[in-house]
Amino acid sequence: FKFVLIDGMIESVGEIHHLMFQAAETKIPHVLFCFGISPEVRHVILENNRKGITEVFPVDMNFNEETINILSDLVVIFQSDVITAAKGETISQEVRKKLKTCKKIIFKKNGITIMPNASSNQLEYHRRFLKNRIESASNDTNKNLLLKRLKHMTTKSLKIFIPDLLFKQHNFQRQLNYGLIM
Repeated sequence: FKFVLIDGMIESVGEIHHLMFQAAETKIPHVLFCFGISPEVRHVILENNRKGITEVFPVDMNFNEETINILSDLVVIFQSDVITAAKGETISQEVRKKLKTCKKIIFKKNGITIMPNASSNQLEYHRRFLKNRIESASNDTNKNLLLKRLKHMTTKSLKIFIPDLLFKQHNFQRQLNYGLIM
């Protein structure tokens, strides 16, 4: 899929017109990471996806204390730059350029999983950076936010969703526990 990291909100369809056109022409899925999407833009994206014209997936990251540095982590994961007005860039100009690609992304109810473009060494370097920041954090709030960022950057995790019916069976629990221990 092709992706774009945007430090800001997508307010009009004109800002992503070229991206939508490219997505329609190439039939390659596109993922937009941003801090908000206007209702008009959301409607156009959903309608084009529904009609099979495009496959564009906006990831609207709520801008708050917990997500303020998420773009820094995504830059490491994707090995890419962020479109930001701070550098004098506009969304409409930047999406005309050749967008970077990534191999795999999985959307889930409670988050997303990305197969990173970064090497394991680059990811480990970023984790060490976060660990050093945690050690030197001046207060518990900062420390907790950094711990959450570090947790999200950990690639070796396993989530097992067990239906209630199976979870109540002691034999299943015992076999699952034995299997995980082995």
